[in-house]
Amino acid sequence: MKQFIPILSAILLNATVVLGQSSIFPLVRGNQWTLKNTQNSSTVSVSIQYAVVVNGASYASWSLTSSWGSMTFLVSDRASGQFLDGLAYNGTEFRLPSGTLMFPYKGAAGDSWPSVLGTLSVTAANATVKAGGTSYTGCTRYQWSRTDGSVQGWALCPGAGPVEFFSGEGVFQLTSATLTPARPATVAVPGDCAAIGVASIPNDPALTLTARDAALQTSIKNGGKFLDIDATWNELEPQPGVFNLKRIQDEFSLLKKYGMKGVLTLKLIDNTKRGLPADLQSSDWAALTARLNLLLNRVLPLVPAGVRWINLGYEIDGYFFSHPTEINSFKSLVTSGKTYIKARTTLSVGTDFAFDSMLASNATFQVMSPVADHLTFDYYAQAAGFQQRTPDSPARDIPFMIYLAAGRPILLKEVGYPTSATSGSSEQIQSQFLANLFTALRATSGSFQGVSVWAARDLPSEEAGEVATQYDMDNDTAAAAFLGSLGLQTTVGVPKLAWPTYTQSAIAFGVRASCQTPSIQQ
Repeated sequence: MKQFIPILSAILLNATVVLGQSSIFPLVRGNQWTLKNTQNSSTVSVSIQYAVVVNGASYASWSLTSSWGSMTFLVSDRASGQFLDGLAYNGTEFRLPSGTLMFPYKGAAGDSWPSVLGTLSVTAANATVKAGGTSYTGCTRYQWSRTDGSVQGWALCPGAGPVEFFSGEGVFQLTSATLTPARPATVAVPGDCAAIGVASIPNDPALTLTARDAALQTSIKNGGKFLDIDATWNELEPQPGVFNLKRIQDEFSLLKKYGMKGVLTLKLIDNTKRGLPADLQSSDWAALTARLNLLLNRVLPLVPAGVRWINLGYEIDGYFFSHPTEINSFKSLVTSGKTYIKARTTLSVGTDFAFDSMLASNATFQVMSPVADHLTFDYYAQAAGFQQRTPDSPARDIPFMIYLAAGRPILLKEVGYPTSATSGSSEQIQSQFLANLFTALRATSGSFQGVSVWAARDLPSEEAGEVATQYDMDNDTAAAAFLGSLGLQTTVGVPKLAWPTYTQSAIAFGVRASCQTPSIQQ
């Protein structure tokens, strides 16, 4: 439920390069430019590592390599211009919550904008630039006046890309370039939408099956077709060899009763903590293979056909941010658990990532995602300090998840947005977020297969505070406000503005072929 977001440090203050509009900086994988210093033989090379456009949202990374070092930049094209979304070091990506404008598409000489790199200015528009004996027309010159007093700049030209770069090391002009055409975009075709549900069953082992059924009706009566079921290992095996599986058995029976699809998440990691039995808390992950197999041996025979996915671990990014040396050992455990599951079932095996934490640092994602048959995200469009990113975030985040999945199915185990003013939100903003989410999901047939909105009702303030304390959240007051206002209804069931937004979309998503496959260009 809660996202653990490492704060992106001031590394961006030392960044030196950004991308421009694709027409003046062609964003195609494999494109390369070599620029030579006009005073000596030193060179600067620019190369694009990846570039993809998903449903109109573009993502790219490129590296600047020179005698003084190398740096990789994460960028995107948007309506107002080219944005710097983050940086990459040693294969790990660090992203800004919303990106920052670097190269505006429209601007006259003298226009300027503040940015994380200092002040960005247009020094010339529609200019002619001579570089390497060739004259380029229609170019735009940009300059950064950085907070440390240094000045850097680029000349970007239509069809050619970067033809000139200057910094304290001198002026570098284009001498050679390798440009390849982009692949045509795939054609979107009608398809089935993701199965949608809203979390309505309280995670309370003391509830009776009848009470669980009554709670689930909130989802069933409003088009709910997807059920998220999870439990810590500690709950399922409170003592060595003693298993307590009744709660998940009850939820399995309800899923089967109503013909729902579902995902089971075994919380080997529970956000920032281990979800292990007490006797295993200090164990090395890789040494738990035999015990995990015993647990799986009890759980797997209970899993009904409607449960198609299983996750080993819950919001694992937060834990490994604090325990990075354990990740390879955990990967070994998940890999062995996957082998055990695949030998006995047809389940798709993965793990659960906190999307907003993964944006801040994808080190955990880089290690663990190759093991997964599918990708599972918990998604709350959060920034640091339990503040919310803008409600239009799904327009970029959902296509980005498709890019990350590289053809694998995607689940949103949890997706939500609070209404608390403390989080910078309101009922109206929550409703806007949900509307934007379902609009983005309409173009994801075959990619997103299950979505569980968190949650049907707000948590009581006392319970929200307990959850905040349980996960050692840094700011318990802000965390409790976030956690306690995620419902689409109040604690007593009064609908918020987002409730009809959800119900109308959930029902519409049940109509076959009402969504489309993604349009992808690489």
